[in-house]
Amino acid sequence: MANLDRSNIGNANTAGLQEDLGLVGNQFGTATTLLYATYVPFEGPIAVLLKIIGPKPLLSTCAFCWGVTTLGMAFIQNWQGLYACRLLIGLSEAGLIPCINVYIALVYKKSERGKRSALIFAFSAFSSAFGGLLAFGLTQVHGPNGWEGWRWLFAIEGAMTLILVPLFFFVFPKHPTTAWFLSAEEKSMIQARYDNDPHWGQDEEFSWAESLSALTDPKWFAFWIYQFSVDVSLYGFTTFLPKIISGLGHSGVRANLMTVPIYMVGLVWFLLIAYCSDRANVRGPFLAGPLLCLIIGYSILISVENLNVRFFACFVVALGIYPTTGLSLMWLQDNTARHFKRATMVGMTLCFGNTAGVAVGQIFTTQSAPRYIKKLEGEVKALRAQKQRSRASSALDETSCLTQDPVQPSTQTPDIDVSNPLLESPTGFVAARSSSQPIFIGEASCVAFGDTLLQCVDKDADLSPWASPTYFQHDIFHRLMRPEVVLPDRIQARLLVEVAIRFIGTDYHLILKKTFFDTLDRTCAGEIPRNPAWMCKFFVLLALGEMYSNRKRRTADQRVPGTDYFLRAVGLLQDLYETPSVEQVEVMVLFCFYSNALGRVKTAYTYSGIALRMALGLGLHQSLPTDTKLCPVDREHRKRVWWTLYTLDRLCSSNLGYPLLISDAVIDVELPTNEGLIPAELEEFTDPSHLVANVKLARITGQIRKDAFPLQAVVRITNELHSS
Repeated sequence: MANLDRSNIGNANTAGLQEDLGLVGNQFGTATTLLYATYVPFEGPIAVLLKIIGPKPLLSTCAFCWGVTTLGMAFIQNWQGLYACRLLIGLSEAGLIPCINVYIALVYKKSERGKRSALIFAFSAFSSAFGGLLAFGLTQVHGPNGWEGWRWLFAIEGAMTLILVPLFFFVFPKHPTTAWFLSAEEKSMIQARYDNDPHWGQDEEFSWAESLSALTDPKWFAFWIYQFSVDVSLYGFTTFLPKIISGLGHSGVRANLMTVPIYMVGLVWFLLIAYCSDRANVRGPFLAGPLLCLIIGYSILISVENLNVRFFACFVVALGIYPTTGLSLMWLQDNTARHFKRATMVGMTLCFGNTAGVAVGQIFTTQSAPRYIKKLEGEVKALRAQKQRSRASSALDETSCLTQDPVQPSTQTPDIDVSNPLLESPTGFVAARSSSQPIFIGEASCVAFGDTLLQCVDKDADLSPWASPTYFQHDIFHRLMRPEVVLPDRIQARLLVEVAIRFIGTDYHLILKKTFFDTLDRTCAGEIPRNPAWMCKFFVLLALGEMYSNRKRRTADQRVPGTDYFLRAVGLLQDLYETPSVEQVEVMVLFCFYSNALGRVKTAYTYSGIALRMALGLGLHQSLPTDTKLCPVDREHRKRVWWTLYTLDRLCSSNLGYPLLISDAVIDVELPTNEGLIPAELEEFTDPSHLVANVKLARITGQIRKDAFPLQAVVRITNELHSS
């Protein structure tokens, strides 16, 4: 339950905690840090108090405190409340792990401790898996009181802890020799163990000298350094695994569910490792192996782009997480005599080791989500160093040891009467008056900010419904279709368009194929009026088709084949930026593609920039709310147009060395897929695998550009200073 209450903030984050509380920057990482920061001053003293106060009252009190605090987290409204609760949970849970480990060493022999410790840590893995399942269910709950799913997650898990506290208090024995479930013969055997081996320290009285001697023991220094390194991996993995899984392409809810099998594999593996370690009376090799798993797993997460391989890497990391943290404490106690020295050493080792929790919140920052590549590289280096220290085996009796603003969809009422569910301000997707396409209003817009400010001044103020801003309109901005525009022969037109589509291939998505050809046939037959935007796309495709089918031929005036068609398209281009549509974005993307094919990279960059800004206005970079009335084809078309534009923009930016126009952090739309489309709908699309691969390459290109551009700017400024 402690692990469940400690790490559920990761599940809550994927369910919307960060957005609902209005956390900005790395405030979520700071909240994570604060819990582990309170471990530092209290873990050691509480471990020493175990024998003085007794395990039953001490652990019961701690559990009651963190249960109440977890329940209270369901009622927090801002970052201040989140920080306070995380501090209190850290204070309450500070003594749990050291007390459990010290108690195991107080009751069991050396050859029995590994399995018992593994069982405790295995339940930690089980709780992590259970937390994923519970989070999957609870984050779907939206009760009559208006609570979000993550609030129910905290409330129910906190209540579960409080229910178990009385059960623990009445069932757990005060002392092993007086346990109610043991027979008289078993109690006598335990007492005989204590009498025959003074190593247990059952009759030892507290001594400051004995406790302070632990801090001068070389083993303590080696172990807390080791413990710090592996705890960074443990806390970073358990807290941020849902977000890492999100980076593999899974949604927030599915990300929680996908963590379950990973923890279950870690659970079974740890039990096997602990059993073999006890059986062989050796700890060292059984720590070196899992450390190697950590190094391999994190290295794969860093270097590989394939989603299936990276998901497999999470399992490899899980094989190393729990053995490296659990068995190391048993190894330390196996080589430390007398109870209070042992308790002090374990408590202080965990005290210093758990400062890793302080580091985790700053290492795995919000800005580096979801892959955390640079931070994982640091972990791999630290783990390699620790693996070298624990490579050699050691017997149990040895004395030397080591150790996006995701979009908040607004409640859509008919047409323009749209409001934000939280602040009653018009942000997110809103219905457009003149188009079936939803319009996207950013939460940092002037309109949204003004309404929010008005509510702060007067909570009862009436907010006017959103409407498109007034702007100058004139027919001069809307070029009309000239009657002298002559269409080519239908058969020739279809042939050129098919050539263009074949050469474009499946790397990009520029049109809906079946719909386009149907419109072509009906337009050429005069059955429907000529749409200027569609005609622009039509002539650009004709230009591409003629260019690709006559690559070696030039006209007498050195024009590239297809130039006449492209000039017709440019002549039909309309100023519709105040009322954008997905079709307008398609036009600009085609202009960009054609210009890039001619080597006119600056022109292509300009067109991609215009298309990108129109796409942002339509919210193509965000997942649509489920209640948006668009058919599956239109939904998938929006996604593919966005990702095609994304790849072309990255291509143009890298060709010219210009800064990126949009950051990956603000993109929240799913990758293209054919899932959920019926055969008739699939006729509009091609296989998305090549486009997805293009997107991944574009992401890598963007990351390289993001890291390289500041350096180039510094070099350029330095050169200018020298020249002046």
